[in-house]
Amino acid sequence: MITSIELRRFKRFEKRTISISGSGTTLLAGPNNSGKSTLLHALAVWSFCVFVLRRGKGDEAVCDDYFGQGYGISDDDFNPINLPDLKHLWYGLKTQIPGEEGYSLSIKLNWHHPDEGAHHLRISLSLTNDRLFIRADESSLASCDALPEVVYLPPVAGLDSKEAFATPALRRAMLGRGLAGSVLRNVLFDLRRANELKREELKQGKAKITASDLRNLRETDPWELLQSTLRSTFNFELLVAEYDETFHTSLQAFAQPVTYDESSKRYRNAGAKRDLMVEGAGALQWICVYAYAVNPDTDILLLDEPDAHLHSSLQNVLIDALDRLILSTKKQVLVATHSREVLLGAPLEKIISFEKSKPKYLSSEADRVRMFSGLGESYDPFIDRVRKAKRIIFVENDSDWRAIQAIAKSIGHPLTNIEPYPTTESHKDRRKFFQKLEKGIPGIRALSLRDRDGAPLSTVCEETLRDKSDNHGLANFSSRTLRRRELENYALIPDCLARILGIPIPDIQTWWETELALPFLGNALPDSSPVLEGDFKDALHNKLKASGRSIDDLWGEIREIEVHKDLKSLVLQLVDL
Repeated sequence: MITSIELRRFKRFEKRTISISGSGTTLLAGPNNSGKSTLLHALAVWSFCVFVLRRGKGDEAVCDDYFGQGYGISDDDFNPINLPDLKHLWYGLKTQIPGEEGYSLSIKLNWHHPDEGAHHLRISLSLTNDRLFIRADESSLASCDALPEVVYLPPVAGLDSKEAFATPALRRAMLGRGLAGSVLRNVLFDLRRANELKREELKQGKAKITASDLRNLRETDPWELLQSTLRSTFNFELLVAEYDETFHTSLQAFAQPVTYDESSKRYRNAGAKRDLMVEGAGALQWICVYAYAVNPDTDILLLDEPDAHLHSSLQNVLIDALDRLILSTKKQVLVATHSREVLLGAPLEKIISFEKSKPKYLSSEADRVRMFSGLGESYDPFIDRVRKAKRIIFVENDSDWRAIQAIAKSIGHPLTNIEPYPTTESHKDRRKFFQKLEKGIPGIRALSLRDRDGAPLSTVCEETLRDKSDNHGLANFSSRTLRRRELENYALIPDCLARILGIPIPDIQTWWETELALPFLGNALPDSSPVLEGDFKDALHNKLKASGRSIDDLWGEIREIEVHKDLKSLVLQLVDL
């Protein structure tokens, strides 16, 4: 799989190294003219040049011990990408540099082969009188076995009512011109034919294919995987007509509507078949992308805005389907995209941002915010998460939320699908913020939790922790205040402290009576005034820190029987929020 690509004087980049991490899907994000497509084009050109050298000069032309001349082709034979003129491959359209030799553009690919380890190959280009000269001038290859198969796929276009059987050269040319649709039926024909041959092989000498062989075929065969995805996503499957080159002049492919029959657990026909051409652009885009993705000859798939024709609800579905596919096949997919839906849902480590001069992977949500700003969109990760969760808990800091999560887990009610918002603001100010959120996100609910600090105990309801001083009448906003001065006051549990610190109870008692100035009554700690009003936070943190532990460790060690009723009540209210 590609680990990095080094570009010199290629299109937008005068000199640039871009790292790619591992197999799987990598998303290329950034505004128009930021370099996303340039990266894909560089890989497509590199792959094409390798092909040309091997065909024109032999496999040895890309190996490490080759010292021969380069190979020239006309501009008409160049087809990996669509260009008005070959000089547009060069940075600043300048094909010659004073004082340097003619090979002024280079693309170096570094990759890792699963069997042969790390490899690299640099391709250099020169342009003279509309003739492109290609040579490999830096290579680690002893043979061509480790070369990756790269396929570049622009947004689908060019699907016609008639499609002739195409040679491999014509297929590459159509892809390079952005006309993937012009050879889509060819790709589907090859996949279906390979499936038929595999079925014939499995059935050889038997009345029918065994159940285990059939199950394995459906789980691994490219044609079967494509059909399964189309049935579940678009409710149709593909039919590719037989082709006889002595009789037929074009390939035919149809979409057959299907429906799932619960009684037989099978898909059945649900209407008349229709020519593939009349399907919507989104479905055709999906078929085209997935057909090339499942192709066993493809190692690295380059997709330029594959979501361009897809409804937003299907954009993430496409990426998820690709992720599932390459999980088992170890393919690598690079996707240039502007899709908000895709970029919002993707993990940070899968996104390379081109919004600055040096493309790099995102490392924080702040990076994602800046990326969307570069795309001309506003994005707040908290707002996005609230739209999904519909529930908010306002806490004073992140450690309070971690404590509540640990307590909830210990009493058997883990909290999921609730979004924390740390802030030291009052219940009143939090409520104002909530009301603004509610206007844009109807149906959200929130619970606001605060330490009591120095407020009178009489302002807190003993049963529910409701803050009596915050009367607002909002059904979807609950104000809750702890009865003890601070949340840490509920962590004063001798047995738990002894467990987490690994010391005997008598030592805990000594510290308890001298540092906290509390009477030692074991775990039966009453809600007396010293416990309710005392400030024990620093003493507790220092005690834990001295033993290399933290307050998070302490909350994680608390057992259900040791959890105070106030905290149990709070957790149950959050569960019901």
